[in-house]
Amino acid sequence: MAVSEKGDESGERASGTMPRRSVLAAASGVVLAAVATGGRGLGVSPAAAAPQPANAPNASLVATALDCAGTGEICLQHCLREFAAGKTMLAQCAKRVAEMIPACEALASLAALESQHLAAYAKVCADICQSCEDECRKHESHHAICKECADTCVKLVEACRKVAA
Repeated sequence: MAVSEKGDESGERASGTMPRRSVLAAASGVVLAAVATGGRGLGVSPAAAAPQPANAPNASLVATALDCAGTGEICLQHCLREFAAGKTMLAQCAKRVAEMIPACEALASLAALESQHLAAYAKVCADICQSCEDECRKHESHHAICKECADTCVKLVEACRKVAA
């Protein structure tokens, strides 16, 4: 279905179009459902979602990656609420966070699986999280969740660099 910003002169939308606010509201609902269900059914690996024993290999990395992804979900949901209110200042932030979340989830899976590709992927994930942190820092003075997201990205970047070294 096409998204429409405005209707025609009579205020009506063309058949088959959907108002932007409706699209954003629907997207917000999807994000809220993802947060409420812990990502189940959204591609989160059971290996990554399951609690790791403290002495499991890479347990700290798995926990840090999932913490970053979880904080990112909350940050993205905040961005979507801002969009729904007509504020687009967080558009780049939302894009960077939307890139970061699946990167962190994949890192957690690879770490839990002790993948032979973990070190190489950790370098990629560190770059993605660094971009997210850089963008979130621009908004941290106005949006507390942006600061929280940036701070969790810093922790994961540090952890990734240790693994990639």
